[in-house]
Amino acid sequence: MLVGKWDEAVYYVLGDPTTEPKGYDPMTEAVLLWERDKSVTKTRYNLTPFAISLNELTPGLLEKLPPTDSRLRPDQRHLENGEYELANSEKLRLEQLQRQVPACLSLIGDAIS
Repeated sequence: MLVGKWDEAVYYVLGDPTTEPKGYDPMTEAVLLWERDKSVTKTRYNLTPFAISLNELTPGLLEKLPPTDSRLRPDQRHLENGEYELANSEKLRLEQLQRQVPACLSLIGDAIS
């Protein structure tokens, strides 16, 4: 059985601790599997270097990703590279385009009717 907190530490306990007598502490036999490195510095949005690495576009991955994959978003790339102003301006540009889509669809629908 796995016990712990996803953002602190994860332990493995052999067997089912719920079948043990009352007062049994499963942590006495727990094996540490993973523990957060508390010395890791975080970025502006509390992302650890590990979290940022999960979005990294490794060689060979790009041609396997669909065009809608969030790792391909320009604002996301700027954010992960620490280019906060570029990320924000790109995000605002994309949001503006997304707001225009319903209006365009409405015009098209009116033209078809």
